[in-house]
Amino acid sequence: MPKSLVRQALQGFQPYVPGEQPPDGEGWVKLNTNESPLPPSPRVLEAIKAAADESLRLYPSPTA
Repeated sequence: MPKSLVRQALQGFQPYVPGEQPPDGEGWVKLNTNESPLPPSPRVLEAIKAAADESLRLYPSPTA
């Protein structure tokens, strides 16, 4: 994008780089790829198990 179209206050910002990882060992919690440092709660796991049944493993009927 031409610099003439970017506000002066934003011209010094570093652009986001998809997939870039923070350096190891600096105490960062990686959340840039929608990750969580915590496991799902037991209630979430129960809801997933209740919603997941055998029909999720089946391909649709080719004649449907």
